[in-house]
Amino acid sequence: MSYIQQKQWREREKQEKKLLKEQAEIISEIAGVIFKGFCMVGFLTTAAILGYYYNNMVNARNTKFFSLPDSCGTFEKRANRTMYAFSLSALENLPEMVYPSILRTTLPTIDFNRPMSWIGGGNVIYKVDNDWWVIAVDSDMSGISGQHLRKWFDSANCTDMYQWWHPLDHKYGIWLKRDSDAKELGGHGLVARAGYTHRVVETIGGSASFLDIQFRDPCQERDCHELQEEGVELILSADITSHEIGFGLVKVGTFVHTLRVAHGRSTLHSRFFIGREIQCMGDMSWRCTLFEIFSPITKKLILSEKKVKAIYKHCKEEMTVLGKVIQRLY
Repeated sequence: MSYIQQKQWREREKQEKKLLKEQAEIISEIAGVIFKGFCMVGFLTTAAILGYYYNNMVNARNTKFFSLPDSCGTFEKRANRTMYAFSLSALENLPEMVYPSILRTTLPTIDFNRPMSWIGGGNVIYKVDNDWWVIAVDSDMSGISGQHLRKWFDSANCTDMYQWWHPLDHKYGIWLKRDSDAKELGGHGLVARAGYTHRVVETIGGSASFLDIQFRDPCQERDCHELQEEGVELILSADITSHEIGFGLVKVGTFVHTLRVAHGRSTLHSRFFIGREIQCMGDMSWRCTLFEIFSPITKKLILSEKKVKAIYKHCKEEMTVLGKVIQRLY
């Protein structure tokens, strides 16, 4: 083979390799486009399925929440508008909120299991063992007795009256029937609404919370007579359970509201225990299993400092407004 023929052969071989390379690149690009297309179809399909089930769960929760009768039937629309305007004015004219300092550890002298701790150490947020929160809020209830507060909770059984309590954050609220299995009240007579559930929708910190507030008698487990000696006239205590999409009912904390009348003034001592007991309360085991898997993320959201401050602010506002509303009503 002559030199010229060898050169031509090498040139042709070079061109063939270049052509094969270009063809391979084209095939690779086509395969990439097809793969991306399959991925996109899979992603959209998965998103559509998840969206479908999410919407179904939202609709199921909303149906459960809003299907019950919601009417007080004890006042005219004009009276409702008047009271709503009054409570809104009271809310707008509250003094500027000042957040308490965040304590990283609780004071060693405070035992939050003792009833006396429910009326001490007010207007502070404690972080206990860097794991859960105690929110302590004291609200002025001048001129209000335990009978007044009990009458309010016994009669405020519809959304209209619930919104008087906090006209901006309260969106929906009705009382469910009393649990027939609830224990009888203790002889002290301090506890109100034990055995009842208050189903509410509130916006705390800007996000909506769908809650079942399950009232109980904390004095079944503790001796509350020492509170009576301190001027306490009423105790409201409940488990806070949240309807979480995908998980069902989740217990996120408890609270105790204690009305104390002493030294010529009435004070409502509110104590929230958030995150001490976070547990799935649903009736479907797979949901509780799912909750356990995602519990680190869920707990982080529930126990965030931002959320805790929002609860403090909400409680301070709603209880101050409630005091003014009860004074006007009773």
